[in-house]
Amino acid sequence: MKPPREITWLASYPKSGNTWMRFLLYGYFHGSVGSSAEIAAAIPDIHTLPDRRLPDQMMGNHLIKTHFLWNKRHPDHENTQRAIYLIRHPKDVLLSTLQYFRLLFDGEIVAESFARRFIELKGAPYWIDQGVGSLLDNVMSWTMDQELSHIVVRYEDMHADIYTEFG
Repeated sequence: MKPPREITWLASYPKSGNTWMRFLLYGYFHGSVGSSAEIAAAIPDIHTLPDRRLPDQMMGNHLIKTHFLWNKRHPDHENTQRAIYLIRHPKDVLLSTLQYFRLLFDGEIVAESFARRFIELKGAPYWIDQGVGSLLDNVMSWTMDQELSHIVVRYEDMHADIYTEFG
C-alpha cells in the first residue's frame, strides 16, 4: 500500500523571497546548498510541473513552492497538510517585481506607470491573470483559512536575524 501524499506548501506572492527561502531550507535540511537544479528537485515549484500537479509516483511528504491563491481549486488541495506563508513588505514586492519585469522585457517597463498600475490593482496584472491574485488577496487566502494549518514568516525578519527565524 502506498503511503499517503502529504504536502507542505511554501507559499508567497511572487517576489516575496520564496526562492531565497527554498535555498535556505535546502541548506538547513541537506547541510549545504546545492545547485538550482538540486533545489528544484528537492523543493519543486508547482508552476513548472506538468499539469501543475505532483506526479502520481511522488508519494510521502513533500515541500512544494506555490504562488497560487489558496482555495479549493489549488493543485493538490486534497493532499495539503500545512503551509508556510512568506510575506514581504508591499513596497519591496513592488520594487522587486519592477526589476524582474525590466529584466524580462529588456528594460522596456516604465517605472512610474508600472508602479501606478501595481498600486491600483494591488499587484502585477500578469500574476493576477495567472491565478496568483492581488498581493492582498494572496496573503488573505493563505492566512485567513481557519482549516489550513499554517505559519507566517516575514521576509524582513528572516533578513534581520535568520538564526532566530529558523530556531
